[in-house]
Amino acid sequence: MNIYLEIIKKIEEAKNILIVSHIGPDGDTIGSTVAFATIINDNFPDKNVHFVIQHKIPDVYKFLPNINNAILTNREVPISCYDLAIAIDCATKNRMGYIEKIFDKAKFKINIDHHETNPKFADINIVESSASSCGELIFDFAQKTNLKISKNAATCLYTAILTDTGAFRYSNTTSKTFICASKLVELGVNSQEIYEYCFERRPIEMFKIAAKAIANATYLMNDKIAYTVVDRNMLKEYNALDEHLEGIPEILRQALSVEVAFVLKETVKKEAKFSFRSKTADVATLCGLFGGGGHKHAAGCVLKEPLESALSEVLPEVKKLVEKC
Repeated sequence: MNIYLEIIKKIEEAKNILIVSHIGPDGDTIGSTVAFATIINDNFPDKNVHFVIQHKIPDVYKFLPNINNAILTNREVPISCYDLAIAIDCATKNRMGYIEKIFDKAKFKINIDHHETNPKFADINIVESSASSCGELIFDFAQKTNLKISKNAATCLYTAILTDTGAFRYSNTTSKTFICASKLVELGVNSQEIYEYCFERRPIEMFKIAAKAIANATYLMNDKIAYTVVDRNMLKEYNALDEHLEGIPEILRQALSVEVAFVLKETVKKEAKFSFRSKTADVATLCGLFGGGGHKHAAGCVLKEPLESALSEVLPEVKKLVEKC
């Protein structure tokens, strides 16, 4: 059976469906998760669909239709065992956070992702690293199965694609990406409005923390490596949130000499989170050495240790990687 038709069959058979986004949610995982929930609700109104965006919805995405229906904490999950669970944009199972255990209990599991490091952990796996985003994959799925895509769902999918391609600037943008975006606009999406929400309505705290982080950046190996470290005290000083650090690795990468850039952030659990970007180097493989993963030019990992020791462990591997470039 065609894999898409098999997914439709599993949706038809299920009564209770759970859709899961990854921790530290970005525009793709949020937009795709809400879009898929909306598509199922619109096309299969008899289904009980719950979707999870853990802990806090970033302010920038609060404009999305139906976003207020999200489950935020494990205390809000109403069912212990779902008929069907769908992971969206989760490169590894541990990217689901607290919801991983609930995902594992589901009677049937589907994994939709575009990270080449994804180990294909579900019963059905749609993992296509050539796709710009999960938004593109879900749009493709809906088109091939003749599912209705409402304006609300289209708005979420466009947001997913727009943000994961950096407004169609990143190397993951293909001709297919533009075709998807064009068809979503035909469905009523206001592309200008979504762009403004995602890229032109930034809180002042984001500018302040970015300015400080960039000013504090360290440059190594003839400026081929650029990194900055942000601890909890620094975030508190500027009244900034973790989500306000989004985009800083890309800014550091923009320097002409820089091959690999990263932000090392102290999490609320006092762990060390690395967010890497590169021009040509394979940072997904690098992050894989430390239990992380992602895309060739955009990846991350978390080490359960203080910032200083984590940096001393990871930085030598970054230098080895850059030496090969």
